[in-house]
Amino acid sequence: MANHLDCDRGTRGAQPKVKLCQKQCESLPLDGEPYNVRTVNGTPSSPECLDQTKQILGSRIFIKKPTPAKLLKRIVELHLEGRPIDERILGVEVFRRDEDWDPSLDTIVRENLRLLRKHLAEYYVTAGRDSRILLEIAAYTPIFTYTRASASFTQCRIGYGVLANGDPIRASMFFSAAIKQDSQYSDAYIGLANCHLLGCILYGHRANSELMNRAEKLARSALDLKPIAWEANAVLGAVYSFRRRWDDAAEQFERTLEIDPMQSKRNPWSLMHACATGLGRFTVRHAESQLLENPTDSASQVFYVLSLYLNLDPIQAHADLARFEFIEHFTSTALLCSACVQLAGGDGSAALGMLDQMDAGIKNCSLALGLRALAFGWAERRAEAQKMYVRLQKGHNSLLALALAQMGVGKGPEAVVTLRRACKEFEPLMILMPMLPLLAPLLSLREYRTLVSQYRPFGKRH
Repeated sequence: MANHLDCDRGTRGAQPKVKLCQKQCESLPLDGEPYNVRTVNGTPSSPECLDQTKQILGSRIFIKKPTPAKLLKRIVELHLEGRPIDERILGVEVFRRDEDWDPSLDTIVRENLRLLRKHLAEYYVTAGRDSRILLEIAAYTPIFTYTRASASFTQCRIGYGVLANGDPIRASMFFSAAIKQDSQYSDAYIGLANCHLLGCILYGHRANSELMNRAEKLARSALDLKPIAWEANAVLGAVYSFRRRWDDAAEQFERTLEIDPMQSKRNPWSLMHACATGLGRFTVRHAESQLLENPTDSASQVFYVLSLYLNLDPIQAHADLARFEFIEHFTSTALLCSACVQLAGGDGSAALGMLDQMDAGIKNCSLALGLRALAFGWAERRAEAQKMYVRLQKGHNSLLALALAQMGVGKGPEAVVTLRRACKEFEPLMILMPMLPLLAPLLSLREYRTLVSQYRPFGKRH
C-alpha cells in the first residue's frame, strides 16, 4: 500500500492552472466547508480513491507542505487497509512519537490535521476544482465521494467573504442565490443559518425568534445533505444555547468536536457556549495554544483577546490588544469586539475610533450604537450619548444596545429593566450577561444582582 501513494512529483504540471489574486485567496473559506463541488450518489472504488489521493499529493499545494502530505498519505493507507485510525496511531506512525506519548500535552497530530483540512480546501478551489472525487477528513477518517461542479459555489464563496466582514444582510443574498441555483448545496444552507444568527446579535430583537427558527431549520437541512458538516452542528448548538437549552446545546457542540476538534474550538458559537456554561478557562488555554502556534495571525490574536475579555480578565485583554499589530486587518465584527475590550480598559477614545472604522463596513448596527452611547457617556460627552439613546429608542433595535445607551445617559435602573426584557426575549448575547465587563457597573444595583443570579446557568461570574 505504501508504494501505491508514492507520487510522481514531475506530473504537477498536468494540474489545471487556476490563478487567484491575493484578495480572492484571503476570502476563500479555507477553514470552513465550501469546496467547488457537491456530492452525487455512489462510492468511489479503492483504485479511484488511490488515484485521487495521488493527484492531491502531487499538486503544488501539497508538494510545498510535506508534513500534512505525509499525514494524508498515511490516513488514506490505513483507511484502505481497513485498520483503525486515531490520534495515537498517527502520532506514533507519522510523527515518530513514543508509544506512551500524551496527546493532551503534545498536539502535533491535531495541529497538522487542521492544516491538512485547510490545504485540502485550498486544493479543491484551485488545482482540484474539476475533480471527480471529493476527499474530506471527518475526525481521523477519510471520506471519498463522487462530485460534480456546483454553479452555486461562486455565490457561496462571496457570501462567506461578506459574512466574515460582519454584514449578514448582504451575505444572505449570496447564500440565498446559491441555494436557488443548487438546492443540494449544504454549505449555502450553513452560511445562511450563520447570517440569521449574526443578524440577531447585530440588529433588532423583534425578529429574533423567527430568525433562530430559520437558522435551526437551515442547519438541519444542511445535515440532511451532509451529515459530517460540523458547522451545522455548531449552528444548532448556538440556537439551543440562546434558548438556554443547555443539555441540547452541549450535545451539539460535542458532535462538532467529534467531527473536527480543531476548528470547532475556534468557532464563535462554541466560544460563547463555553463561556456561558463555565468552561471559559478551557477556551483561554486553547486560544493561548493557537496564538503560540500562529503568533502573527490576526484571527488567532482576536480569538485570544476575546476569550480573555469574556473570562474575567478584561485588563489583560486590553493590554494584549494594545501590543498586537493587527488593527488594519480587522473585520467589522472584530472591530466591534475590540471596541468592547477598549471600553473595559477605560479607553473610550480608542473604542470610538474602532466603531468609526466599523461604520465604514456595515451601517445601522444597533449594538454599535449602544456601545457608542456608552463610550460617549463614560467620556462625559452627555449630549452625544443622549443623541444615540434617542436614536435607539426608535424602531426595533437590540434591547442590549438600548440598555448600554441607558447606562451611557445615567439611567442604570432603566437599563436593568431593559436587560430583563432582553433575557425573556432570548437575545443571544444575554447568555453572556453575567460575565460582560461592560455591565459590571450595574452590580451596585440590587435588581441587577438578582437578575444575574436568576439567569446564571452555571458557576460563578463577574
